[in-house]
Amino acid sequence: MARRLVRALRRSPGLCNVALYAALFAAGDAAQQQLGLGLGLGLGPGLRRRAGQAGADWAQTRRVALVALAFHGPFNYAWLRALERLLPGRAPAAVLAKVLCDQALGAPVAVLAFYTGELDLLKCMIELTVSNWSTLVKALDKW
Repeated sequence: MARRLVRALRRSPGLCNVALYAALFAAGDAAQQQLGLGLGLGLGPGLRRRAGQAGADWAQTRRVALVALAFHGPFNYAWLRALERLLPGRAPAAVLAKVLCDQALGAPVAVLAFYTGELDLLKCMIELTVSNWSTLVKALDKW
């Protein structure tokens, strides 16, 4: 059974990569929620809950995993493969060029896609508030 799984993963590394991205995004969202609750942090857009609702917002975690599964996994797999083909090597200059290209070109696309995907998934469920837009502006400002 384990050998079949290893063979299947070697035959389709893209599927493995996409599934890994979805799992890591979901785990990161769940950890952020749990740490935010434990530290008594305010409820930001990613931690929004109805009054009286305790615990993690699993619907939010599910939406994050869906955006990662639908966009971030395939995008990052293709983007990083393209970067490796365009700028091959492990020399410090090549690594620096890859990081600069990733941060200048790939990161803004990924951040915009994340917020667009999240907003599209949430548009029927919540109203857009000033805090959502300020979070988006702050995130884009960092890039």
